[in-house]
Amino acid sequence: MLHLRGDGVTQGQLAEVAESLGIPTPVSGYCGHEVVIVGDLDEGALRRSLCRPTIACLEWKDGPGAVAAPLAELERSDGIYLSLTTGSAFAVQPAQAFRQAVETRYDLAEETSEAVEIALNEGIANAVIHGNLDMGGVPRQTADQMDSFCSVLNERLADPIRGRRRVHVWVMPAPTKLTFRIEDEGAGYRPAPASSDPARTSGRGLVLIRSLARRTWLEREGRRLAMEFRR
Repeated sequence: MLHLRGDGVTQGQLAEVAESLGIPTPVSGYCGHEVVIVGDLDEGALRRSLCRPTIACLEWKDGPGAVAAPLAELERSDGIYLSLTTGSAFAVQPAQAFRQAVETRYDLAEETSEAVEIALNEGIANAVIHGNLDMGGVPRQTADQMDSFCSVLNERLADPIRGRRRVHVWVMPAPTKLTFRIEDEGAGYRPAPASSDPARTSGRGLVLIRSLARRTWLEREGRRLAMEFRR
């Protein structure tokens, strides 16, 4: 049975989450799976919250947000789920902490671990920049273009609607594979035909992810990227 634990949140906030998710706070001596609600999400809090017996870490930002992953299935399979705001995903860059939690739990080969972190980093960046912030490709030409891009990026991160959209990351283990999913709350994505044009500034992240994973596919009209890796 799942239980809630708070890190930097009040008892009132924890009780609100318990009621909305139907998950009780832990009783004395409980040692099963936990859903951790984190108030001030920095790198240290993220690493603490992803350790066993956690199966889900939800950032509190005006509430825990909607839960995209199936918590009951995560509990059965000993999966890991992370939900954080766009602003935190950009600032904390959680790919390394998530990969370390996966590596600790599932005994990955070194080359698989490295590939997973690179793919997570690219996938989360895509979810933040192209999904939730609705930005185009990163310019690779002039300094003025890059300055303009960064200015718009900072404006959108500060936007109270875009900056609080969620990025969801989770992994489901199986005996011979790990399946990761990264989901944003943007308008969706339809991949353009493959191109070798060196001037093209978008789509490169997906090309890299496909070169690292055994299999990739899109779900939920492009708002969710799935990636499969051998264990």
